[in-house]
Amino acid sequence: MKYMNHVKSGLLAMAFACAGICFTGCEDDVVINTGNSDKLDTVDGVYGYVKSAAGARELTPISVFGDKVATGHLYFELSKAAEQDVTVTFKVDEDVLEAYNKKNGTSYKMYPADKLSLANGGTATIKAGEQKSASVELNINAGGTIGQTYAVAVSASANNGVEVSTNNQEYIYLVKPLAAIPESISKGDILTHCFVEVNDENILNMGEYTMKSDGKPFFDVVSIFAANINVDSKTGRVHVFCNDQVSFLLRNADKFIRPLQAKGIKVVMTILGNHDEAGMGNLSEAAAKDFAKELKAYLDIYGLDGIDFDDEYTSYNNSNPSPGFEKRSRANFARLVYECRQVFGKKLIGVYEYGSLDSPDGEVEGVKVGDIVDLKVNPKFNKGELLNLYAALGRKDELENYDCFRKSLKKSYVIAAYDQGRLAGLVNAISDNATTVYVKDLLISPNFDKSKVGKFLIEHLKSYYKAVPKIIISTSDTDTSELVLLKSVGFEEQDQKILEYS
Repeated sequence: MKYMNHVKSGLLAMAFACAGICFTGCEDDVVINTGNSDKLDTVDGVYGYVKSAAGARELTPISVFGDKVATGHLYFELSKAAEQDVTVTFKVDEDVLEAYNKKNGTSYKMYPADKLSLANGGTATIKAGEQKSASVELNINAGGTIGQTYAVAVSASANNGVEVSTNNQEYIYLVKPLAAIPESISKGDILTHCFVEVNDENILNMGEYTMKSDGKPFFDVVSIFAANINVDSKTGRVHVFCNDQVSFLLRNADKFIRPLQAKGIKVVMTILGNHDEAGMGNLSEAAAKDFAKELKAYLDIYGLDGIDFDDEYTSYNNSNPSPGFEKRSRANFARLVYECRQVFGKKLIGVYEYGSLDSPDGEVEGVKVGDIVDLKVNPKFNKGELLNLYAALGRKDELENYDCFRKSLKKSYVIAAYDQGRLAGLVNAISDNATTVYVKDLLISPNFDKSKVGKFLIEHLKSYYKAVPKIIISTSDTDTSELVLLKSVGFEEQDQKILEYS
């Protein structure tokens, strides 16, 4: 798990100053196939519709990066619930693309057929009583000319009296091969993470801040803040909801996401509660599996680098949860994260821990949640974990005068190290930001490797105060290991207690 230095643009008081433009909800200049107007779907029959997952519309662009495999997600939806099981068969259909080009005056070229495949032979089942099939993955292997836009047309057929609607009898993706995106440009164990409130700010601004030393981007990870988790009141299914601004960004990924990725910046999307029962902490195992698959569709179709969760604004119903929901728990949150890892592959998973219950905890199927989460942002300390740290080290003054201690921390620069979601140690300091930094505490839990955690904390402290020429820290009379640690990272002993780093 990486430790995060974060900025939440347009959301927190500590927001990064970002000049930006406000997006409008304008539509893409594309022609949507409306089919034959002389044959309308009626209530008398059962009609089926070919659709793409993740809110994608026909002619949604999909990028193929380097030698990586891109993936589209297709499903079939009926006009009314099936009376019996319906088998749906998808196929890559060049004739459909030819007809589309002729009708709309376009000249899209089919992506190389030998680079395309449909999972499960392109078949899916709609169970009796349901209206929607499971998603079928369209795998798009590397091929074609970099920078050229191709098309992939997929049609579908169904049995048991289901007629495919002429209004949605096929789906067309636009596929563009691109050069491989750079690997992480991380400057070490500390990642700089910016949450961009895209209703107000232009996400491209995050690519304009660079390191003076080497010109690398200042931000390692940029979050699109935010899409939402919501529940469909009719079906009870949990799904992703995107407002107009988030949708605009996703539909125009080539303009707003790819330029950041080309610089080595990872672009992820935040999932935020949205004032109904659906949250990260109350999904059943089945609901968590289903939601994880939908999130993967967003990653695949829009070429995102990961998902981070912010479990705020959910209206949890712990007294009488609806079907598909359970009482809120950190274990349920851990289950969702686990199911995401099963389908995400190497994509990033992050957690914004707003409060003590707003993060996953424990093990799932024998896997520790800390081994699953890549990025964790802690905007504030949990009182209990702070007190436990000071108690473990025999610091009674802080325990007895917590209010004064809390005020002192607020006036200090504090760095915390977490491992497996547990507070491993912290360092807090004050400075005039000109001549000297005074370290008040360097505290490491006895349950962790003192040398490893201590070096992490001190090195970050030195990095943060690199413009200040002197750091002073007072050591314990009896703790020789602390003295050894400080000397190992460049401090020099000035007298029996004072060490100075210049």
